[in-house]
Amino acid sequence: GWKHHDGTDLALRFVSADLARYFEGYLALAASKSVGEHRAALALINEGPFDFNHVYAHRDGHIGWEIFGRLPRRARDGLFVRDAHDPAAQWQGFLPFEEMPKRLNPEEGYVASANSVVDSESFRSIATLSHFEPRYRQDRIEARLSASRSHDVGSFAALQADVGSDYAPALRDAVLPMLARHAREETACGRAYRLLAEWDGVFATDRAAPAVYHFFTKALAKHCFEPLLGDATHRYTDGRRCLPRLHRLLLDPDDPLRGDIERASGRALGDLACEAFAQAVTRLVGLRGEEVSAWRWGTIQRARLGTLFSEIPFVGRWFLALDAPFPGDDYTVSPSRPLDEGHRLRAFVGASSRFVCDLARPDEALFAHTSGPSADVGSLFYANLSEPWQRFEYFRSALWRADEVPDVVERVLIE
Repeated sequence: GWKHHDGTDLALRFVSADLARYFEGYLALAASKSVGEHRAALALINEGPFDFNHVYAHRDGHIGWEIFGRLPRRARDGLFVRDAHDPAAQWQGFLPFEEMPKRLNPEEGYVASANSVVDSESFRSIATLSHFEPRYRQDRIEARLSASRSHDVGSFAALQADVGSDYAPALRDAVLPMLARHAREETACGRAYRLLAEWDGVFATDRAAPAVYHFFTKALAKHCFEPLLGDATHRYTDGRRCLPRLHRLLLDPDDPLRGDIERASGRALGDLACEAFAQAVTRLVGLRGEEVSAWRWGTIQRARLGTLFSEIPFVGRWFLALDAPFPGDDYTVSPSRPLDEGHRLRAFVGASSRFVCDLARPDEALFAHTSGPSADVGSLFYANLSEPWQRFEYFRSALWRADEVPDVVERVLIE
């Protein structure tokens, strides 16, 4: 019963999985002692139902990043709907594990993965650029790794808490000339303009500029693409491909899409930007009032965690694990993909777990998670990890001997 927007019937193709080999592979992965055994285990896992990034290291110095999972050889670009009756459009089997994208022992001495293009030489075997997140997080991580020849637990914990951006100031600089009419105004738009102009690109909870940037880019995307897409605008602007395309448009004065937008709208891009900026500021004023200090990112974007019952008025607080300000945006190293709830943004997707391990001291490995180990809302351990996670704090994740356990609440002796 699925239809394309032109009324054509749509068909989906099922990708089978060998669950036995998948399970066997994970057992072999846990038992592997050499790089060869490790990769042989990954080849088994590759036949399973999931595709994942996998990063690993061996004591002999080998480091690697590999993707596993059954992915098809596509005769044509996988971005577009194809004719299921056309033999030339069919899949040509599946990529074997050895042909999957990978980076093994790269010259720079590190591997990193952030749900983006990791290896520019091999990613095209599985997808196009449109299928990937922008490289913003990947570039930021690689820059931090390459900035020092040595790292430790502290530097990696700081990296996991990084909510700075290199991309936002560049985009800001591209649009400020379009908004220059507001530079000296003693209005809400004038104050918002100056916030943006002075911003360093950090999506911290105590900054107001991130809220201006967020609502402005969302509004500008709609103003730019609606004249071209009409009724399909909402579906596109709510998707993952919209903002990266808007960014390319803003950063490249020669992007041909500029002409398409201006012809379709009958207006210059600068005029569209001013209208979107005014709309974003109106939204902020409606949410928090005229005082810019009330526009702080932490008052706009919050992480709210709990069971489904936590959303029930009045009684929900008993089931709530966390309701607190949360930093970052979609493309910071510590990400936060917000869900617009009308009266605020809810940090809907982020790093639910964090782990830092010095492989020379695995018993000192650090961990953080969004909730506690108990599902019983009456337990001390229902949400005991939530606030430390929100503050980017860690706890020692290795097991202790009974007499080493810190902050003991109760002891149970099992004989």
